[in-house]
Amino acid sequence: MRILWAVNVPFPDVCRHLSLPPVALGGWLQSLAKVLIESEIDLHILWATKMVKRSESFISNNITFHIIKLRETESYLTGQFVRDVHDVVRDYSIDLFDVFGTEQYYGLASEGLDIPCIVNIQGVINELLPVYWGTAEWIVRLKKACLKDYYRYRFRAKMEKKIFDRNSIYCGRTEWDKSIVLKYRNDATYYHRGEILREVFYKTNWDINLARPNSIFCVSKNVPYKGLDVLVRALAMVKKQISQVELFVAGNFENYGYSSYIFNLTKKLGLNDNVSFLGTLTDVELASMMQRSRVYVMPSHLENSSNSLAEAQLVGIPQVVAEVGGIPSLVDGDFKVCYKSDDHSELASQLLRMLQDENYSVRQSRSMKEVAQVRHSVEVIVSDVLRQYSEVVK
Repeated sequence: MRILWAVNVPFPDVCRHLSLPPVALGGWLQSLAKVLIESEIDLHILWATKMVKRSESFISNNITFHIIKLRETESYLTGQFVRDVHDVVRDYSIDLFDVFGTEQYYGLASEGLDIPCIVNIQGVINELLPVYWGTAEWIVRLKKACLKDYYRYRFRAKMEKKIFDRNSIYCGRTEWDKSIVLKYRNDATYYHRGEILREVFYKTNWDINLARPNSIFCVSKNVPYKGLDVLVRALAMVKKQISQVELFVAGNFENYGYSSYIFNLTKKLGLNDNVSFLGTLTDVELASMMQRSRVYVMPSHLENSSNSLAEAQLVGIPQVVAEVGGIPSLVDGDFKVCYKSDDHSELASQLLRMLQDENYSVRQSRSMKEVAQVRHSVEVIVSDVLRQYSEVVK
């Protein structure tokens, strides 16, 4: 069976081919691709960019990669881009088009194809927009970088609705994304599809005896809806009882936009000695930080199924999470520790609970790790994906 994926970020093979710096995203896609080609799937992967002079295809690691040149702005992605995707489908006799995400334009290319298309739900921009600014102060809304990002999201939200209009087959992994699919396309066919995570997280195990006391770890990014300001305010409250508390933040935070607001807030609250920004980490570095930290926090105002949270559960680090979007599907059970995403006082209380109650932390760690091992079983997920492909193609 010949499958064409459309992905939002370039695979490492593409980065090497174009001499681009590696992208620290999409690791779960790389994991799934690896096992699918071992299952005799003829896998093709398409990525579009303005950074090339012409479209091209090449083979690497038994995968055929197609780099499509974007000749147009996003406002006009119904023209040459769609024709280029259709050319790949025709020239390589593709059996099924598998689009990962509604955040970008790939789902528009299904129109006019004579093969089936599956759209994977990742984030949903139309649901994100109402909480984009989170609890950040008004000054954040006046920052040029934030406004530019927000209006780009608004444009893509319109495009996303067209993707829902044009496609009827979807897959996802939470009760939330299933309900969202039916909200925008009530006649949709929906499949549950789990995620294969990066290999190192299956092999790394958290141990309270190895964890740095009073350390908190978070993976975030430079946008208000990720809720880092809520975590920083909560940390200030925790510090009143645990003066040596530490927060380690992974992600690209440069001194502009929302990041500058976070840096100023950290300084204002007297937390400069308590907060460390680590930059972008590799999978090995992330796993190591999870193993050596006492608590993991997921503070977003909206997530479908956070890959970072799933990786933390697989490692087994105790966690405190905002109860939003699809997160209840990941943490449902006797040991969930949640808070309202806009309530830093409640977050502080839950952090103190986890940092001070070692027995509960260990029990939660074991429970969440067991659940994650079942949820992210490689064998089960591969079987599900192959079955879905067969059913849809038939």
